[in-house]
Amino acid sequence: MFPVSGLTFTEHGAELIDDFLSPASLKSLQTATDTLTLPTIKGGLRNAETKIPLISKTIEIEAIQERLEAYLAPPLSLVRAIYFDKTIDQNWLVPWHQDLTIAVDRFFECEGWENWTQKDGIWHVQAPLAVLENMITLRIHLDDTDQRNGCLNIVPSSHALGRIPHRTITSITAQSGHTACVANAGSALIMRPHIIHSSKKGTKPSRRRIIHLEFSSFQLPEDVNWA
Repeated sequence: MFPVSGLTFTEHGAELIDDFLSPASLKSLQTATDTLTLPTIKGGLRNAETKIPLISKTIEIEAIQERLEAYLAPPLSLVRAIYFDKTIDQNWLVPWHQDLTIAVDRFFECEGWENWTQKDGIWHVQAPLAVLENMITLRIHLDDTDQRNGCLNIVPSSHALGRIPHRTITSITAQSGHTACVANAGSALIMRPHIIHSSKKGTKPSRRRIIHLEFSSFQLPEDVNWA
């Protein structure tokens, strides 16, 4: 199996970019997130761009959206931002899965949009494959990350299988093998949202902060907006 450094976005659906953030931006984000207490974030802080304003500023300063146009046709919009902080006290795991769900501002009926739920008053729905193929996930590492502090694991090229029934994901992973996304602080992992991925508990947990950003160029149905 390829090390993460050997993966390319075009072939494998994921790619690691070292030194994605400038040293100044990395330090600023580390300082900004140092002020967040664990009881507040509870593992994942949703709508992080509104609660950590520096995220939006960093996207602008680093021209992140323009840089992502090499991976996905413009125009791109930021449609989700989550801040993760895995620590000794919050050392969670996430089983193998695909990210299939998006958040929108209202319910609508359209073929291929299914499994509607509401979370905190916001509609969530599993989107058709065409939506996922016009999305990109950017995971910015604020700390050095490896198996000891619970790095992400991915199954390279699994996005090419489309939307996979959840009951078959474990067998696909066993047959295909996986790659541990070992990364340095300031690097970024760019991946398709529907690539199969997971995260184990850290064996020697230490702080593992991630800025998880999702961008999309998909045009939603008329009068529907990303939430």
